Amino acid sequence: MKVYLDNCCLNRPFDDQANLRIHLESEAIKAVFLLCEQKHWSLIVSVFSEYEEANTPDNTRRTQLELMISVAKDLQWQPQYSFEDGIKATIDWYLNHQDWVAQVTSREYQKYYEMQYGDR
Repeated sequence: MKVYLDNCCLNRPFDDQANLRIHLESEAIKAVFLLCEQKHWSLIVSVFSEYEEANTPDNTRRTQLELMISVAKDLQWQPQYSFEDGIKATIDWYLNHQDWVAQVTSREYQKYYEMQYGDR
């Protein structure tokens, strides 16, 4: 299984662990890394991860993110497409699936959420 963690996830282990939710999320991220290190899963990164890391203003946090991203790279995953080819393929997919786009943008899905979750 391939797992993509955005920079919010990659930052979680470095956040204030006094908050129970943050601590639990951090433990989950560590478990994902362990499964990736054991080769059960593959951790992937994207050019967006590297862009966000490079633009992180806090030097300590940037160094920590750099480490996390390097771990993902060390696990030997390589992107299947270049950024440019991926964007083109994504745009082409949306253009070729206008029926899906119309359904998603129709707000019909909100009826589903209201039916399933009500006023929760």
